[in-house]
Amino acid sequence: MPVEANILIVASDPTFRQSLRFVLEAEGCDVHTVERLSPPGASLAGYDCVVIDYSNARKNGVPVELAALGRPVILLVDRRQGMAEEDGIVLVEKPLLGRTLIDTVRGALGRNDLRGSASR
Repeated sequence: MPVEANILIVASDPTFRQSLRFVLEAEGCDVHTVERLSPPGASLAGYDCVVIDYSNARKNGVPVELAALGRPVILLVDRRQGMAEEDGIVLVEKPLLGRTLIDTVRGALGRNDLRGSASR
C-alpha cells in the first residue's frame, strides 16, 4: 500500500530530527526533514502536516505566521507555560513519551490512519 501522508519536520538538532523521522516513518509516513523553516512565502505544497521543534525559538507565544501556513502545525515545546493553541496549531510538551507524537499527528490530520490528503 503506498504511503500518502507527507510530513515536514523542522528541528535544528540533527539527532532529534532523525529520531522524529524514524518514529513517523515507522508508522508509514513519508517524511522530509529540514534544519529550519524556509523563508515566509515558501511553498509547503505536498505536506499534510508540519512538525516544528520550538525549543530554541522565541518564548513569547506562538508566532502568527505559523497559523498562516495552511497546514496543521505541531509545535514541540519545552513548556506550554504562557502559550495557547491556536487554529491549526497543536502544542506538545517534551519529552515525547510513548505514542504522543503519532497520536498528535493523527489528530491533526483528523483521521485514525496516517495516510494523508496532500496528493488528493
